[in-house]
Amino acid sequence: MVGGISQAERLAERNDALVEQALAALRRLSRAPAAADADALAEELMAAWQRAPLSVGIAGDITARTQLVDALCGGTMFEPEGRVPGCAPVRIRRGTTTRFCATLDDGTLEELVLPRPAPAATSKVDALRETVRAREAAVQAAQAGVPGLVRVRPKPWAIWAWPVRWIQLLFGRRKLAVLRLAEAELRFAQYELTTAEREIGDFEQSSRGELGTWFDRLRVLSSGMRAGRGVRSIELEVASGPLEPGIEVVEVREPGASDVDEVVTVTSDGVHVTTGDGSPRLVCPLNEAAAEALMQLPGEARACKLARRARESLVAIAAALDDKLERAENDFRNRIARLEMLRMKDEPDAFVRAQLSRIRGIVGSVHAVMEHASAHLGAELAQLGQQWTQSIAAAHNADELKAAVAKIDEGWAENATRIGHETKLLVMGGIGGCAHDLLPELFAPLRQPGLPEPVIPRAAPQLPAVEMLPALFHPAQSRLSNEITGAGPWIAGLFRSLEARRAEMLQLVKTRAAHVTEVAAAELLDAEPRLREALLETLGRELRAAVDKQVQWLASELANEHAAIAAERAALEPLVQVRDDARRDARELLELVSVRERELAIARTRSA
Repeated sequence: MVGGISQAERLAERNDALVEQALAALRRLSRAPAAADADALAEELMAAWQRAPLSVGIAGDITARTQLVDALCGGTMFEPEGRVPGCAPVRIRRGTTTRFCATLDDGTLEELVLPRPAPAATSKVDALRETVRAREAAVQAAQAGVPGLVRVRPKPWAIWAWPVRWIQLLFGRRKLAVLRLAEAELRFAQYELTTAEREIGDFEQSSRGELGTWFDRLRVLSSGMRAGRGVRSIELEVASGPLEPGIEVVEVREPGASDVDEVVTVTSDGVHVTTGDGSPRLVCPLNEAAAEALMQLPGEARACKLARRARESLVAIAAALDDKLERAENDFRNRIARLEMLRMKDEPDAFVRAQLSRIRGIVGSVHAVMEHASAHLGAELAQLGQQWTQSIAAAHNADELKAAVAKIDEGWAENATRIGHETKLLVMGGIGGCAHDLLPELFAPLRQPGLPEPVIPRAAPQLPAVEMLPALFHPAQSRLSNEITGAGPWIAGLFRSLEARRAEMLQLVKTRAAHVTEVAAAELLDAEPRLREALLETLGRELRAAVDKQVQWLASELANEHAAIAAERAALEPLVQVRDDARRDARELLELVSVRERELAIARTRSA
């Protein structure tokens, strides 16, 4: 007893604290997906901790086991040599009376109560014994204050001691009176105790036959021989002995029995106790200390066992959460990796240049457009020249010839511009068509699973402005009229016929038409390189726009994915905290249980 608290009470408090910590750790998992399982386990562990009674299983050598059972019962109830392997197991508990109940194989019960004196007589004896002990202590205290010569007369021949005794009697009369009174009270209490014990002894003497019958029947039923062969189990209640209330001791056939709080193995060397983690192994001899230590085992074992179950659940839940979080992180990484795999290996400009260099048929396409445009241009100019010659040939006099030539001069700029516009429109339309036809081939590498489909414009793309046919778009002023008007041509015309003058103008018109056609064809041929560059520029622009759209889409998707992952990771943060708490609690419980078992093992080893 230290500070008013016994060793058993301190152990009980420590057991309660250990179990409470385990339950608190389980209840902290309310945010985990397995919260229902954790709460159910916490309720189960609480019910298991509060379940009564505590139980200890004993296995091993039958003789040594019987000796331990006798020690727990506070006397010799069994015959250690009279029990054989295979005998009925005994279950012992504390009760108000000493009795046993044997269950036979056929299901019948045999119950006998050990005759005992009335509880009042037993209580009176216990009270008188306490009184005697108190009176003995009072006598010892009184004797300490009385000198020895006063308490015991000196020898007659010790003349020198008598004067001293007379002086001590003179001054210690009051203390001597107190001693005499204490001795008288002690003698009276001893007389009352002797009388009460004699009454109980008379009762036991009168009921000795019944006692013998009770012990004999118990030993026969528990022996495993003769009548004991048909006994399934024996439940024994004892009213005295070191067995404490609320604790059961059960004989088990296997050391690994799971329906008890702790199992010990008994051999001729003593009681062997193995801690929860298998180490250390403790051996206690078969004595009272072992019986007392055995009473501490079930509470400690149940507390450690429940704490270990809670720790196993915490470890399992932490592992499940770890797997869930790891799967989530893998999913996050895979989602980002899938988008990153869609990123171009080359820079956009380098990609565009590489794709343009792969284009085949650009020269042929442009050349075909130019041939078509050249044919159209030649046809239009030939038709214009034919109109000119027809108007000259249709003149029947000088005035009509002048009018035809004037009309040619007046309509030249308009006709040239019209033909130039038509030809340019044809060329640009053809080049735009070539660009439109080449875009699918250019966009083909952009068509990848996971990326948005590149949109090919339905209409031909807009080409940059290309200068061509300056002789038609900016024609020089026609001066054919100067050939037949003015003083010189007029005087010459007086001596020439209309036919000659008309033939001369026809030749001039044909020469003029041929020259215009030659110049226009050359200018159209000169424009072909610029048109090819315009086509490449247009294709590059469209391809770069499509690439930029995919790059922007990918950047937007990555940003959205990162934001979504950040939100999901934030949502998982409580699970991370729960996992960390579960790991910490599991580690603390393991340390507490290990330290507890190590301390108890050391303490039992010392007591042994």
